[in-house]
Amino acid sequence: MKGNTVMLRKTLFDILVQLSGAGALGIKCPLLCKQDNEILHLATEQHVLPLLACAALRSPGQLFHDDVENYLLELMRTQAAKNLLRNQRVLHLIKEMENAGFSIIVLKGCSVSYLYAYPESRDSVDVDLLIKPEQEHEVYRFLRQYGFSISGRTMTANDSVCEHKKYGRIEIHVSLYPEITKTAWKRIDEESFLPRECTVRIDTPNGSFETLGHTEQLIFLSLHMAKHFVESGMTIRMMLDIALHYARYKNEIDTGRYWHLLKKLHLDSYIACVLWILVQNKVFAEADFPGLVRVDDSQIDAVISDVLQGGYMGAKEAQERHEAGMEYHRQLMLKTQSRVRYKIYMLGWKIRSGISNMFPSYTKLKKLYPIVVCVPAMASLMWVYHVILFPYKKIKSGVLRKDIRSEMDTMHEVSRQRMKLFKRLSML
Repeated sequence: MKGNTVMLRKTLFDILVQLSGAGALGIKCPLLCKQDNEILHLATEQHVLPLLACAALRSPGQLFHDDVENYLLELMRTQAAKNLLRNQRVLHLIKEMENAGFSIIVLKGCSVSYLYAYPESRDSVDVDLLIKPEQEHEVYRFLRQYGFSISGRTMTANDSVCEHKKYGRIEIHVSLYPEITKTAWKRIDEESFLPRECTVRIDTPNGSFETLGHTEQLIFLSLHMAKHFVESGMTIRMMLDIALHYARYKNEIDTGRYWHLLKKLHLDSYIACVLWILVQNKVFAEADFPGLVRVDDSQIDAVISDVLQGGYMGAKEAQERHEAGMEYHRQLMLKTQSRVRYKIYMLGWKIRSGISNMFPSYTKLKKLYPIVVCVPAMASLMWVYHVILFPYKKIKSGVLRKDIRSEMDTMHEVSRQRMKLFKRLSML
């Protein structure tokens, strides 16, 4: 019975990939969907309902029952209107930032949404902007003038969160990858992470923006997805982002460099599995992805099972997947350094990750201690109190030992299975 359930879930996943792919490309889908409720449930879980509506637009009355189709189309109209308005506002803000002298490179969702047949159907939780590190504090000052609230960046993070009621959530990146990811992937030179191509200017009906060169974009999208796959889980949207960009710019992309880099990182089999899922479901053709390597069907099935088991971004198994991700990092680090150096690095990483919380800003201090709002004169006293109390509480709670793993540590069964998956994909 369990085997039949697994097969049904995989079949539904394949159908969802075909429907989402058709919606992303704006093409007619030959499917006749007979499992409306099951597909809707899975599509809701994977956050691709607007793409199903796009597929329905190209095949009206053929993919879903009328009530389901009407629901999807109404949902898409609402979402598209919100996305369109936010995109217009954000692109105007980016223009203002560029006029102020800031170097802004748009990353991830916003930078690839124009590749979708209906760009506003590509939902995005936030907008990611890459800036020059030396301009970081000036950018924060600029955004505060527009009414943004800024969550400070920790010393080991590569981004900070800026939120606004009108513009939504914007993440400011000072580098493409977080420190621990680059440390774990140290089997390749630091220079391999640095862009070699010039940025490109993308013109859209809502405005223009600067983004990574075509090869750099494909590398970043792939490594970003791989990072999430290791630490939590990937999504259908991530898969489509990579495939749409690859297929659109296959003649401009340096595919030799791309696959060489993935092979050095031992990520070539994993990325190939993702692309083969789309090829086997006839969303794209093998020719859309020059250099695509062959992989076993069992590896592809294992990747699909992992997506289904973990749900959107691995949310169903967040704790266990985080544990497996830290073990993945540990095993990679031990390939380039001793166990002692690994533990020293991780201890320093933990301290640097939390040290910014030890010295709160006045804004954060007011949130932590409401008495400061009523009695501003208490601010200095409460700040000193926090500086003393914070490290004591953290050390007592054992947070400095958390995530610093050893071979003797026990792992959850889900974590062990994920480590087996990483090895099955030759990632370790």
